[in-house]
Amino acid sequence: MNLATISNKRLLFGIVALFLGCSPKFVGPPIDPERVDKDIWKSLNRLNSFRFSLYYYTDWPTNISARFSGGYNSPDKEKWDGYLEREEYRKMVRIRARDDWQFVQEGKGWFKMPRGVESRIFDQIEHVLHNAQLEFIGLEKGRYRYRFKPNLPLLDLPGLKQIVGVLEIDAKSGLPLRIYCYAEDKSAVWDMRFERFNRTGRIKFPFVPAVSVILDAAAAKGIFKINRAKSIIRNRLKFLGVESQIKSLDFLSCDKFEVLIDRNFSNPTLRLLFGMGRVEVWDAVWADSLDFSGKSLPVAGDASKRVVLKTLLASNQQLKAEPVLDLPVGARLKTTVLAGQSKSKGLTVLVLDGAVLGIGVWEDAEMCSFADIGGDEIVRVVAALASQEPLPFGFQVNVRNN
Repeated sequence: MNLATISNKRLLFGIVALFLGCSPKFVGPPIDPERVDKDIWKSLNRLNSFRFSLYYYTDWPTNISARFSGGYNSPDKEKWDGYLEREEYRKMVRIRARDDWQFVQEGKGWFKMPRGVESRIFDQIEHVLHNAQLEFIGLEKGRYRYRFKPNLPLLDLPGLKQIVGVLEIDAKSGLPLRIYCYAEDKSAVWDMRFERFNRTGRIKFPFVPAVSVILDAAAAKGIFKINRAKSIIRNRLKFLGVESQIKSLDFLSCDKFEVLIDRNFSNPTLRLLFGMGRVEVWDAVWADSLDFSGKSLPVAGDASKRVVLKTLLASNQQLKAEPVLDLPVGARLKTTVLAGQSKSKGLTVLVLDGAVLGIGVWEDAEMCSFADIGGDEIVRVVAALASQEPLPFGFQVNVRNN
């Protein structure tokens, strides 16, 4: 290979790396600066990401100041790092937020709690611009500038300060670059800035366990079977969108380990989640029918309703199980049989680890729905179990911290 070829390949790799490392800048539709309203900030909602900073200060009722830097990832992930200062007391603040929860660092640990307005940047912007009337004051250094009356009781609860707001919009993209509010006597300031549109890195979240589950094989199973079981468990949790960590408890043995998960489930649900997980759809008959032959099983624990299993239609990974949770009548499990079996001609029942959960209704030639098998939590877990093969053996399940 000659030097020219090597040089050309290096150049090509450099161009590819540059392309992959840079996201295109956001370009919005042209705007008429004279017709902009207070909701123009909502263009931030269309971005994949951006960075922001916030500084505020007030001397009422005492000297309070805060300074934060942070980032946003669509659709609603945020990070806030900085400090809050009151007189001579300063508290460092680190928050990671998503969905309805936020993670707050206290000392060396992180704690999960319901999300507040302190980690919702769009709520803060909307609050400041509530009922604002924007007055166009000119173009300066590529920015359209607007004056308005801000809503900031944080800085001036009695409403005695003369606070002025200035909104700066990028003339090319229509994106807000700065919202600056200040008291004319300099006794209060609120300054939020935005940058690196669609060029902000991914926000990482701490793992904060909510539940600890100890799984004990009770007898030596060997490292290969244990690793297979761990892989199945990880995939079940991934299906549910649950973050987890698995830790060995015995240096000399792999047959007992701890599973930490970041979401609370009821104890019965956890025992299902970490059970064998054999999900089956059977053709069955009522136990009191003329076709009765074989062992009968109660339906959903009701001894007055018993069925006899006849033909296995599908089992784990031979059926696609999908939870349907948006119904006013309750959750149901929709299953699509993938095993090539024909539709049941009689009763169709859903069986989990040898227990009949419910009776199905066929919606078409391949799809059968099961209602009244449990609430949202149970339906989701059964779907997760069906998506994976059953465990190769059973564990003793001991739930902690729940």
